[in-house]
Amino acid sequence: MSNRHSPTRTARTRTRTERRATLLVLLDRLDRLSPAEAALLLEYAHAELAASDALRSTQVGLERALQQAQEQIRAAEAAIVETEAERDTLGHYLNAVRRELGGTVPWPDLPHAVRQLAAERPTTARDHPEEP
Repeated sequence: MSNRHSPTRTARTRTRTERRATLLVLLDRLDRLSPAEAALLLEYAHAELAASDALRSTQVGLERALQQAQEQIRAAEAAIVETEAERDTLGHYLNAVRRELGGTVPWPDLPHAVRQLAAERPTTARDHPEEP
């Protein structure tokens, strides 16, 4: 997405403004049309310009919303990566505890076994460094 104040965007805005001014001058010079036809043409041109302005404004809002959504997605992906790393670290710790307990403790009973092991041997966690 381009920067709101970039030279390219400024040049496009200037070109669009000049083109509109020229269009309005030309519409005012339509001598060959009847007054009713000229008024109708002028009304239609103003309506189209207003619709163009509304669409441009909507586009800017949608671009802003898209950018925010992309930032949220990047933040969520980073949080997922961080959570997975923490899960892996805790998995290594739990596997070390299971080995310390002889591998006989089923996973649902592991929290109780960890508390029991910690009560019996408070230095156990220091004896088993994190595994790769």
